Amino acid sequence: VFLALTVSPLGAALRPHPRVEVTPALIEQLRSLRERNDPTWARFSKLVAAPQRGQDGNAVVAHMLDYLVTGERAQFDRAWDAVRTKIYRNGTDRSGGMLPILEIYKGNKHEAAFQGGVLLGVIAHFYDWGYGQLSPEQRQDLIEWLNTTSRFEHIECPEGGLYMRNDGASVTQGVAAAAYAVLGDDPRGEQLMAWFNERGAQTLKALDIIGKGGASGEGNAYGASPTALGIITAANIAYTAGGEDLFTSHPYFRQRLVF
Repeated sequence: VFLALTVSPLGAALRPHPRVEVTPALIEQLRSLRERNDPTWARFSKLVAAPQRGQDGNAVVAHMLDYLVTGERAQFDRAWDAVRTKIYRNGTDRSGGMLPILEIYKGNKHEAAFQGGVLLGVIAHFYDWGYGQLSPEQRQDLIEWLNTTSRFEHIECPEGGLYMRNDGASVTQGVAAAAYAVLGDDPRGEQLMAWFNERGAQTLKALDIIGKGGASGEGNAYGASPTALGIITAANIAYTAGGEDLFTSHPYFRQRLVF
């Protein structure tokens, strides 16, 4: 699956921000839907405008997608209000210190992996999609949190190393998003990409054994979501941000994308 990533994508055509799971063509397509009041956009707009319960990561992504299409600063602000409760200990700014991912999940490493990996991806999407609105200080705070969280998930969290379980697949897509979001903006982006390369190599070994037919190790429930979803999301991130077409690199994708 990640065969192409055994060669550093630094030589690939890394696109400017926003690049993680969006392209200029996709944004223009969504703008066209909005301009003609397409029912699909109308439903999305209604969802974004509805009161949000809690600080849901899906809401962050929704607000930022709306921001990319409309340019409305209010959507960015709503997303930032949610994001800063996850990266700052005091929920507001770095004066109280940065908030470790394990503290968010009250010391539960399983939740810090399978839920925290998704949160890592959400924060990376926010950084990438909101890059033009972020102050230099906000950018550095987000990069610090993304790097520290990726280090924990990849190196310090045993559950994050279970590549073909929901824990590991969630972490893989999160590290992928962080790597492609930060690469080129900060020297730490190269280390993030190296961690993603390592995860990709290990995932490929597993897919060569169980990814060529039949159910995954977790069956057709967890094996489809979040495990397969995490692996497919990581490949989509590489495709949109760096032009690395991993979807043709392994039978796994041809089988699961149809499913």
